[in-house]
Amino acid sequence: MQMGVCPQGTLPYYHCIDVIHLAMHSEDILWPDLTGPEHLEFYGRLKGLSGDVLKQQIDYWLEQVNLHSRKTRAKLSREYSGGMRRRLSVAIALMGEPSVVLLDEPTTYKLLVCNSTLQHS
Repeated sequence: MQMGVCPQGTLPYYHCIDVIHLAMHSEDILWPDLTGPEHLEFYGRLKGLSGDVLKQQIDYWLEQVNLHSRKTRAKLSREYSGGMRRRLSVAIALMGEPSVVLLDEPTTYKLLVCNSTLQHS
């Protein structure tokens, strides 16, 4: 079992718990010289993914967070807007189908759940 990390803030990487903690901080720790797919490949490998499964997860999550266009896939993360960086962080957290994802300030991530739905629940 594994726990991975969303590259927002400074969270540790543990090998014993199948939980991803997604912390929403104003600053991120995405590497400025890597593309979105390169980030997903790096974190996917940390989570034990490889080969076709890794490639499928990268393609799937880039599409889910709307970072899948050829132009966007080629962009370095330093060229991403704040929203694009947050969406990439969400994709990283969800790679490998974790059992649990803990969200801090989930309304920041409107792609996950619409604000009005949260407010009326």
